[in-house]
Parts: sequence; structure tokens; C-alpha cells
Amino acid sequence: MKKIWGLIIGLVVFIVVLSVALTLGLFVLLAVSIYFGVKYYQAYRKDKSSVGPIYKQWWLYTGIISLLFMFTSLGSGSTENVKPTKLTVNETFVTNDKGVATISGKTSPDYDVNIDNLKQTAADSDGNFSFEYKLKDANKKSLRLEVEKNFDSKTKKSKTIYVKPSDSFIAAESSSVAASTSQSAVKASQSSQTAAESSEKASTPVEYTSALIKATSYAKVMHMSKQGIYDQLTSSAGEGFSADAAQYAIDHVKADWNANALAKAKDYQNQMAMSPAAIQEQLTSSAGEKFTPEEAQYAINNLNK
Repeated sequence: MKKIWGLIIGLVVFIVVLSVALTLGLFVLLAVSIYFGVKYYQAYRKDKSSVGPIYKQWWLYTGIISLLFMFTSLGSGSTENVKPTKLTVNETFVTNDKGVATISGKTSPDYDVNIDNLKQTAADSDGNFSFEYKLKDANKKSLRLEVEKNFDSKTKKSKTIYVKPSDSFIAAESSSVAASTSQSAVKASQSSQTAAESSEKASTPVEYTSALIKATSYAKVMHMSKQGIYDQLTSSAGEGFSADAAQYAIDHVKADWNANALAKAKDYQNQMAMSPAAIQEQLTSSAGEKFTPEEAQYAINNLNK
């Protein structure tokens, strides 16, 4: 057993001594090359004919080789010192009723945390981080979360995450749009509606008005298609309005269906990374968004503008 340990220790010592010797040898070889290079330069300045061509000088090549070995050793050493970047974070975060989501996770200690190249916060000494992100509307948002140390690309690591609006936030946004729509309708009726229009409004069933408010909300907030809104209004699993009430809402809702198709197309492109052909199929599909072929084509034509 002692002999085996003696062999192991001897082998380790041999490797260490050999590494040190090689390193010192490179420095000595470089020094010798520099010495003869200086001598060559001095002789060249005194008498050019007394020295041969520089490419035939052995010390030139030994110097180049020693430098290459030294730089290779330094480069490999610096690469080994870079530790793998850690990143643990959920894929989806849900907002509160104000549209604010708290994004938290864990990365390497003291790393910067960015969203779409904008710094949000920095991890603590244990690698934990947390910050808030607010949605601008009631649509699901995809984000690229990145972590890095001192803008060093070798330490960068990223992951795509999603911020999803909560049901309470969607309801709040819908109520806000509905209230705004209702207020605009009142002002318009007071200033420009004729007596006949006022009479028609007074005789409109409450169900029809409610269906119109819902239709406006779906068009403005969710960017749905005309057929999609109609199906949602009449569905027993949706709003449950009568076919007449739903049709009244569709006939009177003010919406730019081309703009809605474009908004949906951009969502599919940004969040799902879908191709234009796949987006167009999803927009017109009866199991998808149910836009007309013309509206879907408008969206594809203006997708990247």
C-alpha cells in the first residue's frame, strides 16, 4: 500500500515539476529569442550585408512558438475561470387586479437582471431577485429575461417568460372600456342624435344594450373578430345573449376589424414566433380567430410595418 501511495505522490510531483519546467522553459526560450533578435538588429544597422535574411533566423521562429504557447495557456486559464451562469425562473407570471406582476427567480450572485435589454434589478448575494412589471393592456405579454455580470457576454443567459393578465384585471379593463364607451355614447346622443335616434334608443331592449357593451369590450380590449364576438355573445359557455341581441350588438359596435386582425397577428408573431402562413391560417380558422380572408390578408400585409 505504501508503494502505491509513493507512486501516486511521485507522479503528482513529476507533473507539477514538468508544468513548472515547461513554463520556465517558454520564458527562457522567449528571452533567448529576444536576445538574438537584438543582436541581429544591431548587426543589421552596422552592415546589412553581414547578416542573412530575417526569415532564415532560428530565433525568430522559437520566439513566435513560445509566444503562441504562452497565449494559449493564458487563454485556456481565463476560460476555465468563467463559472456557468445559473438561472431559475418560472415561465408564466399572473398579474394582480392592477395589471402588475411580480417576477422573481434565482441566478448567480450579484448578476444584473434585464428585460428586453433594459435593466430591472440586480440579484442579491444569494442570487435571488424580484421586480414588478406592469402590463399596458389586458393581453398576454412575452418577455426576454436576461442575466449577466458586468456586461460580459460570456456570462449572459436568457429565457423567454410570459406575463398573463388576471381575470380581475381583464374585468377591470373591460369595465373601463365599457364605461368610456357608454360615456361617449351619452355625449354623442346629447349633441348630435336626432329625435328619431333618441326614440330608437329609448325603445332598445336592455338586453340589446348590454350585448353592445360586451361586444365593444371584446373588440377594444381583446381585439376579437366580428364572428368571434358574435359566437362569444351567443355561447352558453360565454355571455348567453339571444341571437337577436348579439346581432344588434354586431351591427352597432364600432370597431376596426382590420386593426383587430393586425393586433392578433402581432401577438402570434411576438409571443408564439409563428410564420406568416401559420398566422393567416389561425386568423381565418373557424377554430381560431374567425376573421375574414380580407381582414387576415390585411394583417399579413402590415405585419412588419
